[in-house]
Amino acid sequence: MKHKAFVIIAILLVLVVCSLCAATVIPQNAVKARLTFTAAFYSGSDGEKHYDTNYWVSSMTDIKAFREIWFTQLFESPAYANLYDKDRNFIGTIPHGQYGEIIHYILPQDACYIYLPVKREDLSDAALFGRKRAVNTISVGNEMKTINNAEETPLENIITDGGMTRIFRTIGVIGDSLASGAMTYQYDEAEDKEKNIEMFEYSWIQYMARYCGSKAYNFSDSGMATSSMFTNPSFKEIYEELTDGEHLCQAYFIALGHNDFNYNAPVGTIDDVDLANCDNNKNTFIGNYARIISTIKRMQPNAKIFPIMMRNDVKYGTYNKGIREACSLFTENIYPIEMDIYAIERQDWESTLGHGNTMGYLNYSYQISSYVDWYIRRYPDDFKYVQFIGTPYEYSLGLVKQ
Repeated sequence: MKHKAFVIIAILLVLVVCSLCAATVIPQNAVKARLTFTAAFYSGSDGEKHYDTNYWVSSMTDIKAFREIWFTQLFESPAYANLYDKDRNFIGTIPHGQYGEIIHYILPQDACYIYLPVKREDLSDAALFGRKRAVNTISVGNEMKTINNAEETPLENIITDGGMTRIFRTIGVIGDSLASGAMTYQYDEAEDKEKNIEMFEYSWIQYMARYCGSKAYNFSDSGMATSSMFTNPSFKEIYEELTDGEHLCQAYFIALGHNDFNYNAPVGTIDDVDLANCDNNKNTFIGNYARIISTIKRMQPNAKIFPIMMRNDVKYGTYNKGIREACSLFTENIYPIEMDIYAIERQDWESTLGHGNTMGYLNYSYQISSYVDWYIRRYPDDFKYVQFIGTPYEYSLGLVKQ
């Protein structure tokens, strides 16, 4: 009996230690925000302040500098921590945890302000911490950055010459208007009418190709969704160019999802994917996204694939989650570009009448190539054989056809 009691106690101690290890902690390099509070109010799920003598609520606190935040939840329903955009419009609530739990939340790109409620008796313990976003500045990329630096975040260092992205001699993007250098112009000022025109030479991947010295292909067009190449005759030529064997690339970017959202395409699940034969995938966002990845792998098995998440996670969050689920089905050569988490906030000067302009597409290319450079420096062993992708020598060096 003593032995059994000892075993039980030991198990309980292990569980306690594991729970403590799993608990969220505030990192040492997080910055403490300055909070001021107003008595007798809390912020509700509708984004408004409500009178309640049991609560205090912070002033609308500026969090534009932060990419992610931490705070101890010292409130319960109906109170919520609420987020607001640059015009102080309500954009959403931060999901509840348990009372007294440290909450860690990655902020959407348009989050600029926060209301943080706190119970009156906990006011002295209220605090908000944040870690800074990458800022819109340029660092010269003519020196070798740190290899295998586990502390560096993807866009901590923005480079303008491509850095290690230059190892790819051929690159391609499968995408929509934002991958095609689409520009919006006003063609009837009296009636305020606008049109889009694809100016591929200004697309972010063509900018990238020029400063990396690479050859780039745009497998993209306005209106493209994940299903377009498979179901829409208007995009048949893009699919044929992608798969004709004459335009093979060492690296592919997938920049789709905006139009799936616009068309209200069903997101689906990973059950929609047939890894043995991607042509059997169901016509859902996840099914078609996985079909694009499978198509690339079928024609260029060792190509590096960079799926790009959309920047506005509040708007596109369900589809960004779908991208992650589709990517999870593939174990090799998939490197997600999580722009919903790490992207630099888009500036007004980067767009004209809704679409990007030449400055915006160039600036976006710097972010994408900096992200790829980070991947290569973080995981250099993954990229040792890039020079042999698509050549007769790739399989002799241990690269396995998938």
